[in-house]
Amino acid sequence: MPGSHNPLSREDRAQIEGQVLQYQHEIARLNYRLNQDVAFMRLSNELMAQVFVHCAADWSSKPTAENLSALRRWLPITVVCQHWRGVALSTPSLWDSICVGVADRLTSMFLERSSQVHLNVYGHLYLEDLSDQPNSIDPYHYWQPLAQAAFRILSLCIYIPAINAPLIQRHASIPPFSGLRHLDIRSQRHFSQLSQLPSFLISDEIHLFSLNAHFLPFAIIQPLIKASLRCLRLRDLCMTDLSGATVLDVLATLTDLEELELEGGFPLPLEPSTNMYLILGRAITLPRLRSLAVIAKLPDTAALVLHQFIFPGEAAVTVKYEDDFVGDTDMMNDYEDDNSIAPLARVLSQRLSGESALPSRTFITSLRINFSVHTDHTGVITLPSVTGQSNGTGWEDGTVAPTLCIQAQYKLPVLLVQLSTSSAFRDLRSLEVSDCPPWLHASKSIHVAFTYLPSISLVRASGGGVRPVIDAMLPNWNSENQDWDHRFPGLKVLDLREACLSDIVGWDNIDQRYLNLIEQAISYRPLKAGHRLDELVLENCTGVRRELLNAFEEQVRQVTWDGHGLLTDDVDDD
Repeated sequence: MPGSHNPLSREDRAQIEGQVLQYQHEIARLNYRLNQDVAFMRLSNELMAQVFVHCAADWSSKPTAENLSALRRWLPITVVCQHWRGVALSTPSLWDSICVGVADRLTSMFLERSSQVHLNVYGHLYLEDLSDQPNSIDPYHYWQPLAQAAFRILSLCIYIPAINAPLIQRHASIPPFSGLRHLDIRSQRHFSQLSQLPSFLISDEIHLFSLNAHFLPFAIIQPLIKASLRCLRLRDLCMTDLSGATVLDVLATLTDLEELELEGGFPLPLEPSTNMYLILGRAITLPRLRSLAVIAKLPDTAALVLHQFIFPGEAAVTVKYEDDFVGDTDMMNDYEDDNSIAPLARVLSQRLSGESALPSRTFITSLRINFSVHTDHTGVITLPSVTGQSNGTGWEDGTVAPTLCIQAQYKLPVLLVQLSTSSAFRDLRSLEVSDCPPWLHASKSIHVAFTYLPSISLVRASGGGVRPVIDAMLPNWNSENQDWDHRFPGLKVLDLREACLSDIVGWDNIDQRYLNLIEQAISYRPLKAGHRLDELVLENCTGVRRELLNAFEEQVRQVTWDGHGLLTDDVDDD
């Protein structure tokens, strides 16, 4: 019947009302997003460009293999709206990072949009794809677009697989990267047949500020090592035709060098004691060095390398070595008289005291120890960040005080004991401990070494490094003086991170029960005048109980806790 209609069912009405409500929520969300964007859109073009650049700054300084996707993340900016596109296209620094080999079109587009700014380039030479077939791709053509901007390339990260000289010569049409200042270059592991570098890296016009070389013959990279260098990292170099003395002579010319890192493959005798005196007379003075890292297979090799360098006393020193142990870990405490570590202990003691350093206002005041040396299947030590940068222990702000960083494993407690005989060791002000395996927690050598640190005012411990620190802090009853003896008598700040507090327990023979060792170590300190802690820091810890926090607040002047890791039953009680 005309004009008649069927009434909506209750289900249909509810469905329509639900859709209307959904649309209203979407409209509200879009309005909220629009209001947020309005504030950003009101920025001047100059400020908007600075926002874009700031977001890209973490990548653009140095290309790496892990963040190649960052090359494309700026492309969507150009299609958001005409305004954003105009700002992005008129900001050359957004397009200064180029990955060679992704696509010729992208390379050319980034070169055009980057205008005249300096470039950061990452690339491979994919020679594995070369063949005699007519349709094979010549990977070198990916580098040809860079010829027009060779003078603008500021940093280069390049991987060179097994290359023969004729193939490298194909780069002859690309002019030298005369503006290059930062180079990260590596080849296949233990590949020593590389005869020369690409022609665009061979020029007297290239004066590098930093050079990072992996698995390359030293003779190949030697032309790149010039007096302009500020940072040099040499890792697992092939030393087929050069002696250690030759390498040391080259390093001696780097009087402006500030950071030096030597890892594996350093040209020293397999048994340093046999030819030690032939090299010991070649002392190298690096007057501006502020960070030295030596990573060796043997502790005496590390000692021999350290002995070659004379540099300012305030410079940070990192030493890492492997120390194989055969036997039962219960024998660890029998290492006190091990003489194999003595050369390294002697060299480090001279470093701590300033005896082997250039005159300086300050010397090393901080000790960082790590009981873990990670190796891959070839037995080559892998290198974490150098001292003063991210150290892998949760403290990303680096260390301001001059630092001695030692990373080893089985014989590290013995090294600490031998270092403790030095008066300079006893003057150290801060201590950081990380990655200590369980079988070293109760090492008598560690406790003996920590006994000789009366001036320590700051202790930082993370992960497995927390337990040996707490064990060392536990008071010992001195029957002669009828008083408690405390290690770290000058300790004021204790910083614990990434530890399970509920697992750090021990058996009390008097009360016949398990006690939380952290609480026990801290609770005894106020009993002795001047030993009370000023601050306890707990960050990213687990197994945190409310009653334990309350006890800490009574025994420590200030407790700083990030709120992380409170046990479930305590949360429910709140």
